[in-house]
Amino acid sequence: MLPSFIGSGFATVAYFAYQLSKNKTWKNFKSAGSSKNIFLIAIMALVYFASLIIYGLGAYSLGSLGTSVGFAIFQTGCIIVANMLGLFTVEWKNAGIKSKNWM
Repeated sequence: MLPSFIGSGFATVAYFAYQLSKNKTWKNFKSAGSSKNIFLIAIMALVYFASLIIYGLGAYSLGSLGTSVGFAIFQTGCIIVANMLGLFTVEWKNAGIKSKNWM
């Protein structure tokens, strides 16, 4: 998984750097609160990386089912935690009724 993450990470950074340069929007990172957001992004990246390490250890322990069943459990956990955090932070406040019902 590491080579694919590194490759996709480079491609993503290159694409966003291109778009920021093309649209001349680098200055938006100097707005109020952007340093807090960048700090939170770094924390989220570290937590996600740590969760992948824990998944890898768990998948190894599951044996041959680790890559299929373990990954399904991992992704389900990610979705549930993300939705719960969205509820606790009132992220869903302005969402439509249909979206809330789906969740």
